[in-house]
Amino acid sequence: IGSMYDNLEKKLDIFDEILEIGFIPIADDPSGNQICIGINKEYLGQIYHWAHDEEHDGMENMYFLSSNFKDFLDSLYEDQ
Repeated sequence: IGSMYDNLEKKLDIFDEILEIGFIPIADDPSGNQICIGINKEYLGQIYHWAHDEEHDGMENMYFLSSNFKDFLDSLYEDQ
């Protein structure tokens, strides 16, 4: 959002042709891999990890992380 380095508009432009259709990047890791959320019917709301150094056709380099955004966020913290 805005003029930040990793703003959403720039991410969408960069990854539009790279990511599997139906996903948008919502975060990245230090290695440049993307955390994506599904936006099409089959993957709607699901969270995946896209491994850029394993570029393949289809979903071969997309790894399931969570069935929804809330569960994904909850998985980032240990229960105390």
